[in-house]
Amino acid sequence: MQDIAPAPLASVGGPAPPAAAAPLPGTPLELGGRSKAGTYQLTLRMTVPQVSELFAAEVRVSLASGAALPDGTTVTVDATMPDHRHGMMTQPVTAAVGPGQWRADGLKLHMQGHWVFAVDVRGPAGYDRLDLPFEQPPEAAAP
Repeated sequence: MQDIAPAPLASVGGPAPPAAAAPLPGTPLELGGRSKAGTYQLTLRMTVPQVSELFAAEVRVSLASGAALPDGTTVTVDATMPDHRHGMMTQPVTAAVGPGQWRADGLKLHMQGHWVFAVDVRGPAGYDRLDLPFEQPPEAAAP
C-alpha cells in the first residue's frame, strides 16, 4: 500500500499550495491517523473504486499507545459527502477478521467529489472516531 503524505501548509500571506490530484480508480490507497480524542490509531486500506462501484476496505486499529485492543471492541465504517449533506446509498457491514483487523463490505461512493470516511470504534477503552477525507475521482474514460 502507498503512504499518503500530508499536503504542505501554505505560508502566512502566501498562495495556497496546489491541490493534490485524486488517485485514479484501481490505485491502492491507505488513509489513517489518530482518532479525535487520541484513544486509537487507525488505518483504512482500499483500492480506489470507480464511481458507483461496490468495494471493501480493510481497517486496522490499535490503542494509541500501540497496545492491542481489549476484547469486545467493535468498528464501523461509513462515508458522507459533507458538501452535499448526504451519505452513501448503501449500508456497509463491518466484521472482525482478526486481532485489531476489520473488513467493511458494501461501500459505494455514488458520486465523484469530496467524501469523508467515518471510522467509529467502541469498546472497553471507550468510544472514539476518525474522519478520513477522500476525493472520489470521476469515472475513468473508456479506452
